[in-house]
Amino acid sequence: VMFPKSKIKILVIVFFRSFHIPAFLFLGLWFGQQLLSSFGSLAETKDTSGVAWWAHIGGFVVGLVAGYYFKQTMDRWHPSASAPKDYV
Repeated sequence: VMFPKSKIKILVIVFFRSFHIPAFLFLGLWFGQQLLSSFGSLAETKDTSGVAWWAHIGGFVVGLVAGYYFKQTMDRWHPSASAPKDYV
């Protein structure tokens, strides 16, 4: 939400190489992986890992909402660039 065009460096072990990808792409892939894992955990067996996948998704959504809110209200905390230099 705050820096969607930022680049993230990832290491792909299969290729023995690192790549830079946009943050929104990385977060989309991460969210998809969490979502698939959460649906897979619905059918609980003795082989499931016990990870709270739905908590990861909930935290992601709450973080998006909070980030959007803070981005909208950021002007309250930071004076604009057009403010006079001696403005206190």
